[in-house]
Amino acid sequence: MPLNFTFALSQQQTFELRCDYGSRRLDKTELGKLIDLCEQNYYSQQKDSLPDLKQLGRRLYQWLDGNEGWLRKSLNDADEQTIYLDLIQTSEAQGLNPETERVALGLAHLPWELLHDGGGFLLEREDISVLPVRSVQQRQTQVIGVQNRPLRLLFMATSPEDPRVALLGFEQEEANILQATLVYSATAKRSRIFPPPTQSTPRGDCRRWVVV
Repeated sequence: MPLNFTFALSQQQTFELRCDYGSRRLDKTELGKLIDLCEQNYYSQQKDSLPDLKQLGRRLYQWLDGNEGWLRKSLNDADEQTIYLDLIQTSEAQGLNPETERVALGLAHLPWELLHDGGGFLLEREDISVLPVRSVQQRQTQVIGVQNRPLRLLFMATSPEDPRVALLGFEQEEANILQATLVYSATAKRSRIFPPPTQSTPRGDCRRWVVV
């Protein structure tokens, strides 16, 4: 059977983690620090470091597991297991003070895909599925009607910045784009747009083909 970890928010704006094994109160300060750590060491990084990802995933795993060992117990209870992380209550809560709202939204934004049990990322295991469950509130919005109009596509070729990667051959790339569009439409209008003269090349060079 699947195991549900539900993140709940009380009327006193305190956080709780509930599952089939019980419930425990979550320290909001500690949770805020974990959210900040993920923002600094994961989302803000230009390049990923595998040791850093393992360390962050291990900390996230230990925090979710807690002193009770609920996550470890759930992984050991069955050969095949699905773990649902129910984040709906915290992500949709309203009327919160600014700090509680920041933590509630940050909770849903944690990199759950990095969960690491010390032996490997849970995401890599074939017998385990960890599925965060989020929901977007249904609001009363005006539905835009379907319009019958031509499809317009924008293709943009950009040259890589990594010095280890060869610069993009723009002429060949443009020829490939044109050939691809000819397959689907012989009457398509094509406009070639070059970058502004002040833009640096080749690092920042880009050319765009607008297919109408």
